[in-house]
Amino acid sequence: MSAFADNQWAVKTNTGQPDSSLLAAEDFEQGIPSDERRDFVAVTRHLLKIFKPARLPEGRRRAAVLLPLYERDGSQHVVVTRRTDLVEHHKGQIAFPGGAVEAADNDILTTALRETEEEIGVDRSHVEVLGSLDDIVTITNFHVTPVVGVITSSPYAFTLHEREVAEIIEIPIVHLLDERNLVEEPRERDGVQYINYIYRYEGHDVWGATGRILHQYLELLQAGLDVNFDSALPRVDRRKPEGYA
Repeated sequence: MSAFADNQWAVKTNTGQPDSSLLAAEDFEQGIPSDERRDFVAVTRHLLKIFKPARLPEGRRRAAVLLPLYERDGSQHVVVTRRTDLVEHHKGQIAFPGGAVEAADNDILTTALRETEEEIGVDRSHVEVLGSLDDIVTITNFHVTPVVGVITSSPYAFTLHEREVAEIIEIPIVHLLDERNLVEEPRERDGVQYINYIYRYEGHDVWGATGRILHQYLELLQAGLDVNFDSALPRVDRRKPEGYA
């Protein structure tokens, strides 16, 4: 995996500056049993215990999504949806379940779990919340917090919201970690250059805000998987963009 070019990640050796360290591998090593170090969900669980996501200042309309991890037939997957052409935003695109914060929501986590239950029928009691990733801003100017969780029951009887969800897609994590399935497309918007990350799976393209969130998760996961416990330990450094806390 290549490192993020803008507000994302870089993997460095211990020669990296400690004041910019996001994840010290020493901390990671102490937290995860050796027999779980190739288990994607277990690695994610331990990584997000020590991960400090960047938060954007308030001011935009708030939203949340759930990045659901799911094990089926002995393989671990990321669950996404294909939106219908009836929704207001991102018609027909691949997305994580989620949406705008409503007045009755107690917090961002409530929003992510409520929207997931509404869109794909996953009861919130069947989700183990592992943590969250960096806030992002979408092209429609939503301020989104991505929550990462595991669907604890398998196989799961997903129920699609007829108006919002056309299809559920379960993408194996091993497929996503294979860089041959990633296209990095240079783009420019409002004079700012950036990379559009496109993950391809069985005729589906995961891109845009969903691709950015997925890329951040996979970079973090890959950094954890790359830890060599018998030699010099790598370190993950954040380069925060202007405006992040």
